[in-house]
Amino acid sequence: MGKGAECLSNWYEKEITIDCMKFRSVAQYIVYKLAAIMGDEEIADEVLKCHDCTYYGTVVAAFSRYRELWEESREEIVLNALRQKFLQLKECKEQLIKSNEQEIIEACQLSRNCGCDSKNDGFMVNCLLKIKESILN
Repeated sequence: MGKGAECLSNWYEKEITIDCMKFRSVAQYIVYKLAAIMGDEEIADEVLKCHDCTYYGTVVAAFSRYRELWEESREEIVLNALRQKFLQLKECKEQLIKSNEQEIIEACQLSRNCGCDSKNDGFMVNCLLKIKESILN
């Protein structure tokens, strides 16, 4: 992956604000929303306080039996998170614009286990490409 392309990953840690709340990464926001959709406010609050990314994987695994419910909501949540990330973080927006599809695919491999692409179904690649297209148009 090219230098700077790590900012395309959901794990890229740089504070962003989404829905008037601060998050350390897109991954943190996604896992927070996953817990909220599942109705577990206690875990959602823990995700907000947590600075250990491995905890996010634990949360995702705990909710894996609700995958169908998550899949109904995930595109809107992920696109919102990515849209905000690339609006707020200029260096990430610039990297996305100049990235090729292979770099985006590699960045998505780094984004695994954040509640959105555990089956490697191309979901995150498609979301990043949609955001890139919206930025370019």
